[in-house]
Amino acid sequence: MHLQWANVPAGRFRMGNNEDIACRAPEFLVRISKRFSMLSAPVTQETWVGLMNSRPWGNAEEVLTGFKEGNDFPATAMTHAEASEFCRRLTTHLGSKCRLPSDAEWEYSIRAGSQTTYFWGESRDVAHEFAVISDLDAKRALGPVMTRKPNAFGLYDMAGLVREWVLDKCDTEDMNISKDHYPTNETSDFVHIDGTVGIVRNGHWRARIGNCSSSYKLLRPLDDRMQDVGFRVLMEQ
Repeated sequence: MHLQWANVPAGRFRMGNNEDIACRAPEFLVRISKRFSMLSAPVTQETWVGLMNSRPWGNAEEVLTGFKEGNDFPATAMTHAEASEFCRRLTTHLGSKCRLPSDAEWEYSIRAGSQTTYFWGESRDVAHEFAVISDLDAKRALGPVMTRKPNAFGLYDMAGLVREWVLDKCDTEDMNISKDHYPTNETSDFVHIDGTVGIVRNGHWRARIGNCSSSYKLLRPLDDRMQDVGFRVLMEQ
């Protein structure tokens, strides 16, 4: 099993966006106290089948226009629990602790030191160089991983291709994250693992450019099976 990892240093950043309702999170400071490694791209179909011996994208709730199968294409349509089980098996296989990244770790990783709307800056004109999304890719089709430029941490497809499960869960109020979910003061290694709803990050091949912002997130049922949702793995150091 060949896996490419990127090293992410410890650090401090401002999470969320007070002005962007789609981010569903107010701004607050987060300190990431330990460095970690992150898969350079979403888990591929080949890697998923090799470890799990299943094809969840074939049992999706809806067949999406543009969805494709291929060894180097992202694995999708797994539930939150199945993504976590993949990480557990990978831990056994590698001998190092693997898991889903937390909401904060994921956002820290996409920003890679930036505080702009998109990790590459503010310009929408260059988005196609970094993200596979619908209003920049006329084919509107799922493609293989790592065909666009990475961010400053060496992570590919953080702003497009497929949405990604994170470790965190939440409860909701009026179809939004509960107001007491996020802290109001600076916190270290923020994670919220209790709740009835899952959180997914990233845009995807069918999404508009607004979904590519570093603060964007969406809520999904934990047992959701959608062909536009995959994940990547964090390995603790």
